[in-house]
Amino acid sequence: MPQYFQAIQGASALGSGLRLLPLVGGLIAGALSASALAKAAGAKLTVTLGFALLAAGAVGGATTGTASTATFVAIWMAVLGAGTGLTLTAATAAALSRLPAERSGTGSAVVQAFQKSAGPLGTAVTGSVLAAGYRARLDLHGVPAAASAIARQSVYGGAAVASRLGSSSLAHAARSAFAEGMDAAFLASAGVAGAGAVLTLAFLPRRTTMTDASTSSARPGLRERKKARTRATIQSCALRLFREQGYDATTIEQIIDAADVSETTFFRYFPTKEDVVLDDSYDPMLIEAFQAQPPEAPPVQALRAAFAATFAGMTARQQAEQNERITLIFSVPRLRAAMLDQISQAMQLLARAIAERAGRRPDDFTVRTVAGAIVGAAMAVSAAVTDDPDADLPALIDQAIAHLEPGLTL
Repeated sequence: MPQYFQAIQGASALGSGLRLLPLVGGLIAGALSASALAKAAGAKLTVTLGFALLAAGAVGGATTGTASTATFVAIWMAVLGAGTGLTLTAATAAALSRLPAERSGTGSAVVQAFQKSAGPLGTAVTGSVLAAGYRARLDLHGVPAAASAIARQSVYGGAAVASRLGSSSLAHAARSAFAEGMDAAFLASAGVAGAGAVLTLAFLPRRTTMTDASTSSARPGLRERKKARTRATIQSCALRLFREQGYDATTIEQIIDAADVSETTFFRYFPTKEDVVLDDSYDPMLIEAFQAQPPEAPPVQALRAAFAATFAGMTARQQAEQNERITLIFSVPRLRAAMLDQISQAMQLLARAIAERAGRRPDDFTVRTVAGAIVGAAMAVSAAVTDDPDADLPALIDQAIAHLEPGLTL
C-alpha cells in the first residue's frame, strides 16, 4: 500500500503513512473487541468472523484501481485491519487458554514462532503474486531492452523510465499494471482468509475458555519463568535439608550449596532462612482464581472454587512441599511468630478481593469478619496437617470452607 499511495496516487512518504492509519485503527478495534466477542459467541465464531472481515477487506482491496478514492481505500483497509486484529487476538487466546500452566511457556513460544514466520511468509507470497502480475500486465512495446529491464523491476522503475523517455503512456501503463498486480495479490489474500475461516469452523473447538487482554499480558515471560524456577529450586532443596537434618541444624550456606546458586541469588529471593518457608506464590494464584469466578457467585462459594482451582494447578510434589511448609511453621517457634505477619497480609489480601466482589469497602467490618473466618479455617487446616503430614490438603481446605459456606452470608 505505501507503493500504491506514493507511486500511483503521488502521495509523499508522510502522506502515505497517514493513509495507513485506518488499517492501524482497524487492528486496534479488532483486538480490543476480541475478548468480549469470544465470551459472547465463543472462540470458533469469533475467529471465523475475523477471517470473514479479513477476506471482505481483501476483496475490497482487489477492486482498487488507479482512480480509487481515498475514502474507499480507507474503508476496506479498516475492515481488513479489524479482521486481522480480531483473528490474531482471538486465535492466540484460544490456543493458550487450553494449555495447563506448566505448558504455557511452550505454547506461547509456538504461537510466537508462527506469528514471526507468518509475516515474512505472507510478504513473500503476496509480493510474488504482485510482482508476477505487474510484469505480466506491463506493456513495454517499443521500449528499449535496457529500459524495459529497469521498468520490469518495480513500479518506481517503470515511472523512472517513463520520465526519462517522456512517455506518459508508459507511466500510465506502469501504474495500471501495478494496480492490477496488487488486485491479484489481494485476491490471493482473500483466498487464504477464506481457507482460514473453513479450517476454523472445522477444527477450532466450539467452546473455548478465552483469556482477556489483561490475562494474556500477565502471562509470565521467559525471564519470570526462570526466576520462578530458581526460587522453586531453592525452596525444594531447603525443604529436603530441613527434612533430613532439621530446621535449626540447616544453614543458609548449606541451602546455597544444595541449590547450586550464588549467595547473591539466594538473598535476592529470600532475605532470611524463615522466608524460605514462609514465602510462596500461592496467595496471588488464589486471588487470581477467585477473581476469575462467575460474578454472580457469592464470595465464600467463589473462594471455595478458587481454592479447588489453585490446588488443581499444583503438582503432587508442590502439594507435598506445601504440607511440609505448614508442618515446619507450626513446629518451629520462630516460624510460628513470623507467621503472624503473614496472616495479617493474607487477611488484607482476602478482604480486598471479597470487598470487590461484594461491592463493599475493604475495611467494612463484615468483610473483615468473613476474611478472618476464612483465614481461621485455613489455620485449622494447618493444624490438622501438622498432626498428619500426609493429610490431603486440598480436601481439608474444601471441607473447611464448606463448613463456613452456609453460615457466612454477604
